[in-house]
Amino acid sequence: MKVTIRQLLNESKEYENQLDFRIVCGEKYLDKLINSNSINRPGLNLFGYFEYFANDRVQIFGKGESSYVEKIINEGKYEFLEKFFTYDVPCCIFTTDFHIPTKFLEIAEKFKTPVLVSPKNTAFVIHAILDLFD
Repeated sequence: MKVTIRQLLNESKEYENQLDFRIVCGEKYLDKLINSNSINRPGLNLFGYFEYFANDRVQIFGKGESSYVEKIINEGKYEFLEKFFTYDVPCCIFTTDFHIPTKFLEIAEKFKTPVLVSPKNTAFVIHAILDLFD
């Protein structure tokens, strides 16, 4: 199944209890294709392990991934974030209304990757996205 991020956003508005996505950056890249009907939680990738990286999927950043992103940015360690985005991920979605560090958004924009945020919890967002892809 191939859909664009724009289609995902439109479909999510119809979903029960709406996902309330906000586009934080990369609005001009919403026509990027999502080539997989699944999701990826990029925890290992943020640590630098890219073998078997499911980069063609929506990338979900829950509390663990989000706090790690904040930590490495605060420490000035961007190398794995830069490498993460070289894989041309379709989009990144942060859950629980996480405040995304500016540096992450700058890197995402540099690699033409939309970043979305939802106030909903991670499990709800994952379930909803998988439901929308069915």
